[in-house]
Amino acid sequence: MRRRAVNCQIAAFILIAGLVVRFRTLSAQKGPLVPQGTVAPKTSGAELRTEVRSFKPYLQKWTSPGPFGSLALNPNGHLLASTSYHHAIVLWDVATGAIQKALPTEGPMFSVAFDPPSRLLASSGADTIQLWDVSTGTLKQTLTGQIDRVTCLAFSPDGRLLASGSLDETIIVWDVATGKAKATLTRHGHSISSVAFHPNSRLLAAGDTPEVKIWDVTTGDLKRTLTTGDISTVSSIAFSPDGRLLASTSEATVKVWDVATGRLEQTLAGHTGIVDCVAFSPDGGLLASGSEDRTIRLWDVSMHTLRQTLRGYSSGVTSVAFSPDAVILASLGAYTSIVVWERGP
Repeated sequence: MRRRAVNCQIAAFILIAGLVVRFRTLSAQKGPLVPQGTVAPKTSGAELRTEVRSFKPYLQKWTSPGPFGSLALNPNGHLLASTSYHHAIVLWDVATGAIQKALPTEGPMFSVAFDPPSRLLASSGADTIQLWDVSTGTLKQTLTGQIDRVTCLAFSPDGRLLASGSLDETIIVWDVATGKAKATLTRHGHSISSVAFHPNSRLLAAGDTPEVKIWDVTTGDLKRTLTTGDISTVSSIAFSPDGRLLASTSEATVKVWDVATGRLEQTLAGHTGIVDCVAFSPDGGLLASGSEDRTIRLWDVSMHTLRQTLRGYSSGVTSVAFSPDAVILASLGAYTSIVVWERGP
């Protein structure tokens, strides 16, 4: 066991040695790009004139050892966690790009999430979940219970619960204080690709193929099923800050649903590749979507219009996250880099 731990530490140090921080100016294009044969919401000239705070990239970090796995921004927006398929979790200082900590792991990590107080960091590797102390970088607990890869994680807004989705077609809802499973949700019939808590911490949405199911985690009841009509996996879901809307991604579109009625409010088209990630800004005004077409698109939620297209990746964009003030947008390219975008004055 001691030799194994030493090998893990060596792997982490190799990863850190291979990390290179570079500054690079990328282009941020505005306006819709609509592929032939699709329909996107119209964008009027008047609406474009209201776009006074566009995003521009200000820091890019590259890694040489290999592909990233996932990304999470902590609740105060100062710390960013990234997972790697090379046996380490890296904690970055958002303002400087400096590495604060590297947490050695015994295998690839597939998902990562901060709890609301930013005291804990959850990560998933294989069929287990790790809970880390953010301040010390020490492993506090390992949660076991699923029998296949844990693909996605989400803390409840009140910090009491952690949801994990797996290829074994189950979701486990964990009590964070005790590390015990409170509920196991099993009526999906497909691998779970994404999970997200409602702002009330009671409802949990989970994406599979080709549906989104909304659960009451206090009773274990299935409240609603949203059918996308697509054949691909629902790769990402997110609730709006007020809990009224749910965004889901599948194929090359973003669908926006009314949570109370289950009605499809809008389908946002424009990406030319599969959309892998989505996030609402904390004020609820913007919706960011990242795609395998190597772009991030920023949508006006109320107008259903495209506000800006961010370009510069050499691979698909797999994670996006806003800072609490919506000034920072962090994004991850699966095989290349983390880009931190800053909203202009």
